[in-house]
Amino acid sequence: MKQLKFAGWILGVAVTLTACSKTYNEDDGSSSASEPGVLKGEITTYTKLTNDRTWRLKGYVYVSNRAILEIEPGTVIKSDTTQKGALIIEKGAKLIANGTAAQPIIFTSGKSAGQRAPGDWGGIIILGKATINQPGGEATIEGGVSRKYGGGINPNDNDNSGIL
Repeated sequence: MKQLKFAGWILGVAVTLTACSKTYNEDDGSSSASEPGVLKGEITTYTKLTNDRTWRLKGYVYVSNRAILEIEPGTVIKSDTTQKGALIIEKGAKLIANGTAAQPIIFTSGKSAGQRAPGDWGGIIILGKATINQPGGEATIEGGVSRKYGGGINPNDNDNSGIL
């Protein structure tokens, strides 16, 4: 009888630990502190998004500091349903997102099909260093992103922000 109670206790602990280890739920968008598969804040080093999982953009995600964000063909990136995501490639950084007809890269709403609406995510913003038609050659992007684009006094019309 003691062995049966002990086995029941062990099973209960195992179920509890397994339930607590779930860090990401595709259905409701919830996540824990570790948040695997979640992009948020700033990407400052080479980062590769693989197509073996669905990625979630949480708020404004900045690729900066000459970092490269590479996205494999066939990758799906969804915007967080509460903190509408946007991917911002800053001057000097690069986005390498070379999908194919057979394996497109999909950016979409984090909401379920039939529930999606315009404005569910902020899009992809690429802030380059080319000549623009503003005094001083630089301007600040709208929509709360508050980052500069344009080459300033030293524009580079051959600037390369990657592949899309």
